[in-house]
Formats: sequence, C-alpha cells, structure tokens
Amino acid sequence: MHPIQKWQGSFLRRRGADYPTGRPLYTYRVTDEEFSDLETMMRDCLGTWLRTVTLGDVARNVSGFPPLFVLYAAEWWRRSYDGTGFAWEPIVSAIGASGEEWSHAERSECVEKGLQGWRLRLSSLHGLRYLGSIAFQGGLPMRLLAGAQGPIGGILKRALKLAGGGGTDAVEILEWIRSLANFLPNSYRQNEVFVLLTEVVLTILRLKQQANLTIGADVVAELDRAAQGWRDEFPLPIDDHQAIELFKLAIGVPPGEQDHRHQGILVERWLDTSDQGCFQLRSEIVLPEFLDSAPLGRLLGIQPENLGRTLTLRFPRGEQAVDVSLRRLAGQDRYRVERRSLDRRGDLATAEHTMLLLIATGEERHKEIARGEALDPELPWIFEQGTDSANPCRLIRQGSGAIAGFEGILCIPQDWNLRPDDGASVDCKGELSGGTRRVWTIRGGIRIDACDGLHYRVRCGQAAATEDRFELRGQRYWDLFDHPAVAFRGVPNLYQVSENGLDGMAQGTLAWRVPGGRFTQRPEEISGPVSAIWPAQGETRWRTRVVLLPAQASMAVEPGADPSSGALRFANWDLLTVDCDTLGVSSQTRINGASVVLDLRLQGEGHPPEWCSVNAVWRGNPNVVRLRVPFPAKGVRTIATDGKQLEDGALLAVGRVCGTRMVGFLGPGAYQATLRLGLHRGNHAHPVSKVEHTIKANVGGSRVEIRLVDYVNDIQRMLADADTLDAHVSVRLGLPGGESSTLRVARYEFELERLAMMSQLGLPQEQLRRFSAEDIARFSVVALRIDAPGDEPIRLAPVLSEGVSTGNWMFPSADLSPGAWLIHPGAGSQVAFRPMLWPVLAPSEALPEMQDAEEAPEVEVTLTTALGIPTERQRLDALDAVIAALAQDFISDDWRLVEQLAVQLGHLPLSTLDLWRCFAQSMTGLAALAVRMAGLPAGFAERFPIELPTVWEMIPLTAWVQAMRATMAQGTSWYGPEAGTLVVSEYLDRRVQALASACPSLRVLLEAARGTATGKINQDLRAAQNPGMDRFFSGQLFDGENSRVQHLLRNNADRKWPGGFAAELTVAGQHGARPYFCPMNHGFHDPVINLPMLLALTLNTTMDLHVDWSHHPNLIRKVREVQSFDPEWFAEAFDLTVARCLATGRIDLPPPDVPRLPRRLDDDGRRVFRVPPRGPR
Repeated sequence: MHPIQKWQGSFLRRRGADYPTGRPLYTYRVTDEEFSDLETMMRDCLGTWLRTVTLGDVARNVSGFPPLFVLYAAEWWRRSYDGTGFAWEPIVSAIGASGEEWSHAERSECVEKGLQGWRLRLSSLHGLRYLGSIAFQGGLPMRLLAGAQGPIGGILKRALKLAGGGGTDAVEILEWIRSLANFLPNSYRQNEVFVLLTEVVLTILRLKQQANLTIGADVVAELDRAAQGWRDEFPLPIDDHQAIELFKLAIGVPPGEQDHRHQGILVERWLDTSDQGCFQLRSEIVLPEFLDSAPLGRLLGIQPENLGRTLTLRFPRGEQAVDVSLRRLAGQDRYRVERRSLDRRGDLATAEHTMLLLIATGEERHKEIARGEALDPELPWIFEQGTDSANPCRLIRQGSGAIAGFEGILCIPQDWNLRPDDGASVDCKGELSGGTRRVWTIRGGIRIDACDGLHYRVRCGQAAATEDRFELRGQRYWDLFDHPAVAFRGVPNLYQVSENGLDGMAQGTLAWRVPGGRFTQRPEEISGPVSAIWPAQGETRWRTRVVLLPAQASMAVEPGADPSSGALRFANWDLLTVDCDTLGVSSQTRINGASVVLDLRLQGEGHPPEWCSVNAVWRGNPNVVRLRVPFPAKGVRTIATDGKQLEDGALLAVGRVCGTRMVGFLGPGAYQATLRLGLHRGNHAHPVSKVEHTIKANVGGSRVEIRLVDYVNDIQRMLADADTLDAHVSVRLGLPGGESSTLRVARYEFELERLAMMSQLGLPQEQLRRFSAEDIARFSVVALRIDAPGDEPIRLAPVLSEGVSTGNWMFPSADLSPGAWLIHPGAGSQVAFRPMLWPVLAPSEALPEMQDAEEAPEVEVTLTTALGIPTERQRLDALDAVIAALAQDFISDDWRLVEQLAVQLGHLPLSTLDLWRCFAQSMTGLAALAVRMAGLPAGFAERFPIELPTVWEMIPLTAWVQAMRATMAQGTSWYGPEAGTLVVSEYLDRRVQALASACPSLRVLLEAARGTATGKINQDLRAAQNPGMDRFFSGQLFDGENSRVQHLLRNNADRKWPGGFAAELTVAGQHGARPYFCPMNHGFHDPVINLPMLLALTLNTTMDLHVDWSHHPNLIRKVREVQSFDPEWFAEAFDLTVARCLATGRIDLPPPDVPRLPRRLDDDGRRVFRVPPRGPR
C-alpha cells in the first residue's frame, strides 16, 4: 500500500479510531507536526506523479488522495487564510501543483469524494458549495482570529441573545450574523466566516439541549456529564469561562416564561471601550419576540381590531431607515416580531430614536421609543458597569442622579470641572470618539460644574438607586423639524417614568428659557426653540431642547399653477420670517393675516427637488430653526431610490422597486387618492386584470405617499398570471383633481441579444441609447452552469473599444465545461435583464433531434440530466419526474442541487428556472420544498405563491402528510432514530408556525398533517375532533353581527365583488357541501363567501362533491382574485372549515396516497425514465 493511502489510517489510530467519526475535520485537532508531514508527503508524491499524469487523474485514480487533500485544504484555511479572498490556487500551489490544469468539474468531484472519505457531506448553507465546505471543516482561521477576538465574541453573544427564545433555524441565524457584519473587521466579512459563526451558535444550542442546561446550573459540570468531548465540537478554541458566558446567553429565559417576557420596545445605549483610550457610543433598539395586539394598539393609538394581519414598523436612522415586519400569529391576538439588528454608533447613537407604523392605506403613525430621547450635549451622561463583557458600560441616565454600584462611568464635555466629595475619586480613562467629551471612572459622590453655570451631582454606591426616566408628553409635531428635531403644539408636560413602567407628572417646577435669554415658568408666552430644565432650582436632573409652537399652528402645502412653483402657508406659527436656502430654488416671504406664506419657484430646467431646507425665526426669539419641508409641486411625482425623479411611464424591474416612491399633493378639501394596478400583456392599452387601493393622507395633511415595496406582492402575483416577456403591471397614482402619474413594473427591464458567431451577447440598440458608457461598465453580467453550480458565477468580460465599454460581453464557451450555462445579472446588479440559457456542448455533441416516445433513449432520472436536456418539452417532463421522486426521498443527492440553485440564483425571479415552475405545478413537490429540512434561503418557499401561479390552499392534506413523513425519515437518516425524532419534532414546530404565519389558512390543516405524520395529536387538535365543536366553529363564521361573514360584508360594502365559481358551488351544494356553506344566500357575494369552504372540502376530505378543478379555466388566477379581495376572510373561512371537517369526521386523518411515478427500475437498479411526448400542462 502506498504511503499516501496509509496516512489516513495512521492518523485515525493516533486518535483511538479505526474509522472516520463523521464529525467536522477541525475536531481532529491536527498538530503542526502532522500538518507539515502531510504537506511534505503530498508534495513529494505529486512531484513524481505529475510528470506523467494530471492532477485530475491523481484525484480520480488514487483512492487515498481526495480525503487527504480535503484535510490539507481545511487545515490550510484555518492556518493560513488572511482574509484576502478564498481561492483554490494557493492551496494547490502549496502542494506543488497547478490549479489551472485542474478543471472545475474534476476539483468538485475530488472534494465531494474527499468529504465522503471522512463520512461528511457538502455544506449547503452558503453559495460557495465546495470552497465553503472546506472552510467550514477547517474552522475559524487563526490568523484572523488572533486580531479579532473582541468583535467575534460580541457577534456570537448577540446572535445567541436573538436565538435564545427558540423558534429559529440555521438559515435565520445566518441572516442575523450577516446583518451584524458591520461590527467585524473587513477581513472577516466573508461568507465562510458567517457560516462558521452560525455553526458555533448552533453547536451551543445543540449542546444546551443535550445537557438540558437551565438557569443556575453548573454549566461545565453538566456538559462534562452529558456530552463528553463537548469542547472539541467548536470550530474555534474556547475556554471554560468563555463557554459559561455563551451558554448563559443561550439558556436565556426559563422554559414556560418565554411567552411572557417584557413586551416593550426600548432603547439601550452602551459605551464601547478601547485599549487605545478612545471610546465610542453605541445604541440598540431592543425588540421583543412577540407583541400583543392590545398594548400595541394602545402604543400606536389604533384599536386592536383595526390592526392588519401584517404590520411594518419603520425605525429612522439618519438618512436611512430600517423596516421591521410584524406578522400576526395564526389564531392568536399577538404578533411575531422580525428579528433585526437596530444598532447605531457615534452621532446617530446620540440622536433621538423614534418609530412609525406604516399603514397600507398610506397613513403613518409616529411614536417615541422608551429611553430613546436624544442625548443632550449640555448634560453629563452616566453609565453603570455591568457583568456583560459584550456590553460592559450601559447608559442609565443623563443629568444628576445616583448609581447602585460603587463605581460608575461619567462622560462630560472637555471643559467641565469635577469636584469629588471627601473619600471620592475620579480617573480619566480617555476620550469619546470625536474628542468632544472625556470619559471618567468615578467613585463616591461627584459634583460637576458646567460652563453655563448649572450644577450636577452624581452619587455612587446608592443601593436604592432606580433607573427612572423623563418624558415630555404633548401634541408632537412630526416630520418637519430638522434641528432641533422635537417640536410641540402647545406646552407639553414632563412625566417621570419608573423602571417598572409606572408614570406620573414630575413634581416641582419646570423652567423654560429662550437660548441667550432669561428663565421663565410661563412657556405659553414664548415660541420657537427653547430649553426646558427640571427642577427649576438646585441640581439639574433633566434638560432638553425643543421647539414650542402655538396650539393652533399648522402648515399647508399650496401647489402652484405648474409643477415648478407653489407655496407653504405657516398659519398661527407666530413667525417673524422664513426663507429657503436650497440651491436652485428661489423664495419670497409675504404676510397674510396670521400666516406667513413662503412662495417657492424652481430656477432653470429640470425637476424640482422633493425636499427643501427652510430657516425659520420667531418673534422675540433670535435663534434659527431648520425645517425640512416638501417642495409644493403640483401633481404626482415618482422618486427613484437615488432621489431622482422618474418620467411618467418609466419601466422598472420588479426586483428594483425597493426605495421607489410615488408622491402627490391633494387639492383643497381632499384627503385621499387612488392607486390602480393593472396587468398588461404586451403593449395593450387595456389591462386584463386590475386591483385598486384607496390611499389616505395623514390626519391634517395634504400629501400622500406610497412605497412600491408595499405593493410588490400584488405586482408579482399579477405578473405570475402572464407568461409573455413584455408583460408589465401599470402602477398609477391618481389625485382627485385629475393629476396622475404611471410607472410600469416588469420582471425584467430588457433582453440581451445573443451573438453566437462571435461568442458574445450584447445590449439591443435601443438600450445602448439609454445607458452611458460609465453605466455599462458597471453592469454585472455573470454565467453559472446550472447543472453543476459549485463555485461562484463567472463574471463575463466586457468587450472594449479604445478602452470604452461597447455594450457587449464575451462568453468564453470554448473554455467552459459542457453543460447548460445561465447568463444572468449578478446579485446586487444595478439593472435587471432577462436571464439567457446558453448550452455549451462537448466537441463531439450535437443537439438531438425530436424523437417519439418509442424512439426516445432511456436516461437516468437525476436533476442534473433533466436540467441539461435542451428540448423544452422533454426537459419539463423529466423535471416533473425528478420532482415527484424528490417529494418522497428527502435524502436524495438531487436535493443538494436544488438548495445550491436556490442560493446561487435566489436573487432572480422564480420564473427564471423551469425547475421552480415545475415545483409550483406539483402539489407534493411544493409541500416537500416547504417542509423539508434544508439550506434554502430564508423565506424561499414562501415566495412561490407570490411569484408563480400557485396557492398554498390548493395543496391537499395528503401532500402535507407525505412531506412530513419524508422529513421524519430525513431526520432519522441524518441524526439517528432517537436524536432524529427530537430534531424533527422541534423543526416541525417551527416550520408549521412559520407557514401558518405566512398563510393563516393552513393553521389547522398543518396541525392535522403533523398529527397524522407523527402520530402525536396535540390537545387543540383533539378538542377540534369533538362533534360539538362544529357548532362553535360555524358560529364564528356565520352567527350574529360580529361574525366573520358580517365583518366581510360591512368592510367591503362599497367595493366591486369578484364573481365566478357559480357552477362549482351549485354542484358541490347538491352533493353534500351545503351544510358547510353560509346558511344565507347573499347573491353576488356568494363566490367570495363560499369559495374558501369549497376548496377546503374538495381538497382535504373524503367527500365526492363532483367538482373537477382540472378543467376550470384560469383557476389559480380566479382563486387569487377572490383571495386578494379580503385575505383575512379567505384565511379564516378556509381554516375554520377545515376545523369543522375535523369535528364532523369528514377529515379522518388518513395516510397519504402515494402517487404513481413515471419511472421503473432497470436491471442494474438505476432509476430510468423514458421521455414521452409533451402533453398539455
């Protein structure tokens, strides 16, 4: 036996093993001597072999080479990777070979065989399937880790806090860590590092469960008892102290109390320390995992019953904003809050933190956040040192106050004086970034003298100290003031809020002062920017800066006769003067009674700006306030992400609507506008389908604004009903006065032309005129072999003429491996062109001619072969057969390719690949995609009913049961019988809740499917099977004024109701469905009322209702038309009808029907498939 074949055996025996353990390679802890010995041996062997054969030949024919190459590559990553971009060439060169002579296909085969030699699988959490697997097996790179212990620890701890409440999976954790990447050094912002950090979090959560760790447990002792060797399971060195800290975060809230944790939204601020004596302020908006409807409604001033199924909270952050989605839990009056990182640093951390609720009708509800007030530059900031090493210094207050601890941190302006009491001490630790403040460690009692004559006092070691906060409450004036940012109509009151949330008006006198003037206790006599100080005498405990306006103050927008002019009327503001300093905009001020009117006009050509900067001065107050006001342009404008105005009728790709807005100013007395969406096939003037929404202005406002991203689901569902390339959705915002603007949204903006004779592709002539040479140079045109997507896509080189892009790109087909290559826009591309499939044939191949079924060759049914079939008819039939097999076999190798395509091409519309279109037409396949444990991108399966013609409610119960049983088999295969049962049970809990949250119709149906698949019927499902519950469920739908059907009728009384399905409803009613329909006849309302019940009965029960959906024209489009009319009614009616069927025994939770597959076993046991002629789809 050759030494290279003996090395692995000797390596394992030194570790007391005869065979590979199946655990990650980093757990073998390769020594420096072993790594050097392995490298020397491989160099010597390859030096001999490569004289006569290629590296591909060695990897293919020397059985011991692939496992050792994988081990060496993983160790090279851990020891030598420096963050400059992970590639194969340095690894291959280190063992004396050339990577250029090793094809992608040969290398991929070697890596996969090598991993199998260690009983390992390719990792599918990331886009770099083969490189990423090597990085994962190696562990975190030590060269990078040596300089980044702090940031790594912070990321891990924060991810564990997010995951501490449970209900998370690997993909979600990976997305959190990516969102925190800005806290890592640039060299760490690599996908492989994110995956490794995700594995650390998953390892901690897995060990926590294995050892049944609870609060107060001896973490190390329990782990040593329940999971010997647990330290070796981490892909980075970890000592016991670090382990204890990480596991404490993972233990989190005790079981049973997680749902009752504090539900408030609040702001925390910390002082990040530095060894160089420089400190930085950091803030985070802390979100709960769940929010109940009642407190959320009170917080935002909305009745809980008026809150929608999904909500969006926006958190402004400087010029940007972060949106967080809230989704109502199925059957509950509370919302699950999307977990997002809402961090700020530096000046953004000192600014006020606010939020606003975005309502689908265009309205916005602003709200302050607890502890989110701006940090006053003229107050001391007091921090308390804690035990959390990731956040050691937490802000507890600004102004005077007490600290419970014996030591605190004080941050004050550079020129302030400190006077310690007897026995107290101060120690300067450094400066805040920017150099405006110093950071002190204080002990005992400290007096602080400010330059303006005010005095403050801080006392440490006060056991009774509390973290009270102060809030000004009154009629807040939002969205207009830039500096100061807070303004009130009338005089606000100061409230003191305890750390338990109890509030009351602050005792004592509140003093007000115009900057540069005297104090007064009669604020109603002053207007403009003022300072408020409490208490009026003695040590200052609180102060702030605000703008006071008269109680009747208002601002009106008055558009002019043309879009380039208009006026702003400031009524009852008590202003002295106001002027505009925006470049290119002229202004003139005039007095009109109690109003100051500012006339604005655009100078020159072009479009007026969306916003203008205005300076305002009040009577008796010489201080200037900056306002940010809308330019009062007439009509409707469409504003792109970059702030530029789009022309009427502009075309935009659906994937690029995020950030695009339409803005209009209503006329006098008007308070709403109309948004119309229309699907157009080609250039037809009349839409084939339409959706209409009413857009309301904020109370007292005259401006309406819509974000296209709020309607992207409607747009994508409409596009899913049209297969033509030039189909588009017109988005038209119309005002009461007749003004309007239209934007066209399509899947793609244009199609590239294939220039096969030159192996090039390029922009059509009409598109060349649209883009500049600089724009074209920034295009990202990439190619990926879709039947073997192992590495990153190849970036196509532009064709240049005298150094300038011509609008053509080279496709090096002669240098690429044979297969189906998809040319598409790269992730993050600034343009969205239609992807193009370019087959690359081997020199001896030619495109096959069409064949009859009897003459068609037999081919093995794998996804790779199906994707490579050039003829569409045969390719679709082969994909149907593969998906039917995948729906039953969740451990098939073809699932790896499915996951990789989802990761690599997930940024493209789902209609791009025939694979996704075939999944959408397979009910068992779609259920499998939704339920299987996989490395799909977050929310990938949930995109199908939005982007493709399918709906979740059309998937029958038997398909869900089959998918869940296959998931159980998958868990057993991956984790063994005992651990697999536990893992799958928890996974199905999360997945069922996620699917039911995305589609509330499925709540009872998925629980029934899980009960059938696992044999475990939960208490709610068992109660639903009680025959007496039928009357209860029916009453919720139909009985009384507050029934669901009465809400449906009242809420949509003035709308045009969709029709259809009359014949199906009549036939079904005659064959047993009538008891489940609405007992009253409502005429043209009946299709909307009864269709959800009809779908629930025909697809999930044993009843024969004589309804054949297969012959219904435009079935999916018609169903979705009814569903979108009132989604909440559709979901509740479907869900409660499934519950009624459980109560009446119409659903007896049967085993699933196993479909007959168009396949057979050949004599050698292979799955084979004979391609039949293409039939109607």
